Amino acid sequence: MATWLTGWSHRLQLTVPAAQVGSGGVTNFPVVITQAAVPSALWTEISYTDGRDLRVCDSTGNTVLASEVAYIDTTGQKLEMHFLAAALSSSVATVFYLY
Repeated sequence: MATWLTGWSHRLQLTVPAAQVGSGGVTNFPVVITQAAVPSALWTEISYTDGRDLRVCDSTGNTVLASEVAYIDTTGQKLEMHFLAAALSSSVATVFYLY
């Protein structure tokens, strides 16, 4: 089971299904998170309207990945956030966490 990032009490598991990854997998792949992946309950936990308190972690749950909030509207619950996945597998689902 993944550990929690210190200081955060809410997180969302993001899963990239193996079937959506090309044969052999990919490395250093940019991933986009949009509001479609974020449930309504998580929006109330975002403290800053610019999204600076959002973090993306790998499957361990506590290794923070390079990420960028390209657009956020916390009132309208709109988000475009990018992060760099070290690897995406074509044989098993790859898990990330959004804090």
